Amino acid sequence: DKIKTISITGITSIGSYAFYNCTEFTTIEIPTSVSSIGDNAFISCSKLVTITLKEGLQTIGKNAFESTKIETITIPSTVSSIGQYAFMYVDDFATLDIPNSVVTIEDNAFNQASGVTTLTVGTGVATLGYAAFANMPRLVTVNYNAILVADLTEKRDIFYHGGTSGTGITLTIGNQVTRIPSYLFYPRIDDLAACSPKIKTLQF
Repeated sequence: DKIKTISITGITSIGSYAFYNCTEFTTIEIPTSVSSIGDNAFISCSKLVTITLKEGLQTIGKNAFESTKIETITIPSTVSSIGQYAFMYVDDFATLDIPNSVVTIEDNAFNQASGVTTLTVGTGVATLGYAAFANMPRLVTVNYNAILVADLTEKRDIFYHGGTSGTGITLTIGNQVTRIPSYLFYPRIDDLAACSPKIKTLQF
């Protein structure tokens, strides 16, 4: 579709597939009135580089921004849920800060966000889906502050392939964290050497 400019005012939600494969517009500002962005709302908007998300947004649906070209992302402190594949294959932003308001990060939410070098996980996260932060080979800094995540199981691949293309990750565990969940940084057992998260420094 040849939509080049979008102006949004007054709406409260953006529905599923609302702007699917609109490949011409580069910038969008989501107003404070919007509380939810639906599944696949902006998927494959291949020229979308700038998006402003405002306070008031609560949920980001699955695949919402998959395969866009977003260069910076600020997740508002009102967001509680980030859906499956929401930012998968978005590889142009370097800093990812998950605010304390986020409770649920679903499977593959940021998988293949391969440009990320600095990741901060807020205190409120309780659910980390499969491969939530997998395939971030340029990671150098991880600040892990989640205090509610329960024990995980094998093959969850949360940080699979993390930091593998650089000198390694400095991992800092926040001072409010009282326990580290089982298997949090566990590598994929059938690809141990190549794809274990490359943690070089661990700080408590």
